[in-house]
Amino acid sequence: MKPVKRVRAGDAVADMLFSAITNGDYKPGEKLPPENQLAAMANVSRNVLREAVRQLEGLGLLTVRQGDGTYVNDMTVPSLINKAAEYLVFGDISLIDLVEARQALEVRAASLAAERAKSHEIDRLQELVEAMESSQDSRSAYFQLDLEFHRTVVAAAHNVVFARLFATVQQSIVAQLERLSEIEGITGVSNEYHRLITDAIAARDPKTAGCLMDEHIARARRRLYEETARRATQP
Repeated sequence: MKPVKRVRAGDAVADMLFSAITNGDYKPGEKLPPENQLAAMANVSRNVLREAVRQLEGLGLLTVRQGDGTYVNDMTVPSLINKAAEYLVFGDISLIDLVEARQALEVRAASLAAERAKSHEIDRLQELVEAMESSQDSRSAYFQLDLEFHRTVVAAAHNVVFARLFATVQQSIVAQLERLSEIEGITGVSNEYHRLITDAIAARDPKTAGCLMDEHIARARRRLYEETARRATQP
């Protein structure tokens, strides 16, 4: 027997809302029922419902208007729902949670790496940047190097807990990088950040290294959302 996967309540409610929209229960432009009513329908707390709505809002499927309510976006046609759903979770980890965890972990790791990286680790980061620049025509090769780059930054922070946390979500990060590698033009811009981050670490500049890593991950998140919407609106 295979172990039963534990599904977070917020993810389950997000799936429920996905299904309701796909089935036509809520149409584009329509306002969702009040928060307390939706929470009662799903038999969850308001906090859990807000988490689910936050996931769908992050993907561009819902718009929350303060003091008014939550609306289904006009772009949310069935094809958009079906395709955007593929980007919502990586295994059993939501995209929103993964990006937030990566920012919390890797931004701080980059700052610490600028203080603690050994010379051979800086050399390795520079080698990886050069290799990525030469591998931009091979997406599979590029994202493997990309993963190694981020893993090396975390390792260079010389924090055992950070290294273990990164290893825990590594498979989800691989799935995210694979999706990102499919986006046209993403590798060139990403590598600009990789080089700048490496330069900041080599210069022993923790503040700049952290800020650049934060910008890098945030930009990747925005591009992933944009690509989700673009693909879903194609015929």
